[in-house]
Amino acid sequence: MSFPNPDFFTWYHVDDDPDDLSIYADFISEYAPQVNLEQFSSSMELIRRLNTTRNYPRILLIDLNMPILDGLGCLRHVRILPHVSTFTRLVMLSTTSSPEMIEMCRNAGAHFYAVKPSGPEGIRQLIETLVEICQTEYVWPVSKSRFLLTTQGQ
Repeated sequence: MSFPNPDFFTWYHVDDDPDDLSIYADFISEYAPQVNLEQFSSSMELIRRLNTTRNYPRILLIDLNMPILDGLGCLRHVRILPHVSTFTRLVMLSTTSSPEMIEMCRNAGAHFYAVKPSGPEGIRQLIETLVEICQTEYVWPVSKSRFLLTTQGQ
């Protein structure tokens, strides 16, 4: 089986909130200009892209709270795609810090979970952490201590 060409600095971001998409696009552009960011407003749009692309992302940011197919359902679907499961780092984003939800995402195959930072410094720190993750090999599942990405600006 041959896989599409990997690109360490291609990231996909799916979120139904246009404001969140815009904020993250601005911060990634400013603090990680080497990143080629593609954004999607629904899980179904993302899944269609993943099924047709020849270049797949190193980072996939998945918002947890979305209509129709929520982030957990999206995670379960993309986790079984061979070209995603072997290369892409699946990062769940949510406003909730519920231990139960964090554990559900971990059990469903996420590599990392981040509570969405509320301020600019927290977003900047998260982007910097994601750039580091891009360049590091992780064996899934990552340890519980590494799974939850935290920032000072939460």
